[in-house]
Amino acid sequence: MTLTTLSGIALPSNRSLVYGYGINDVFEKNFSKTVCYKKWADLVRRCCQPRYKEKYPMYKDCTIDPTWLYASAFKEWIETWDDYESKAIDKDIKIPGNTHYSPETCLMVTQKINGWFKPTDIVGSHGDLSLPRGVSEKSGKYRAQVNIVNGPKAKHLGFFQTPEEASVVYDKARKEQILVLMEEESDPRVKNALLQYTI
Repeated sequence: MTLTTLSGIALPSNRSLVYGYGINDVFEKNFSKTVCYKKWADLVRRCCQPRYKEKYPMYKDCTIDPTWLYASAFKEWIETWDDYESKAIDKDIKIPGNTHYSPETCLMVTQKINGWFKPTDIVGSHGDLSLPRGVSEKSGKYRAQVNIVNGPKAKHLGFFQTPEEASVVYDKARKEQILVLMEEESDPRVKNALLQYTI
């Protein structure tokens, strides 16, 4: 089968679709061994492969921009980011709750920033998503903790009678830590996206 890319380039028949959808239309030597290719292929798998979505249901609603089904388009975008090899692609810092991967919705962020936008980012919650972010229950009271950007441990913020009270204290402390993340970030696209979480 001959595949034709967006740019009209015909792919050789020995190139198969990546995870049934992706088209590797980059003809650089050993491209399939690069970090760029691996990030692209993983993204195609995450958004398109039913078996992967079943195994990782957090991606069941994720979609990918049609242009990014072409490796060349993804490569062009990712190469606008400094040190992208060591960064993670993020879809929902810029637009909270977003499930669509595209040039307009995604950022490349450091692992430190990426970790701050997981569903839970405190030590004490043990992944309990029934409580607000940063809040855990202990002995009938609600404990607020916040991770410190450049610290080894979470900071204890106090015990409260309700999860709502604990959440208010946590949110204030988290905004302060996100300001620290912004100070360490050099890319204006990421800094602008983080700004909304400090207001």
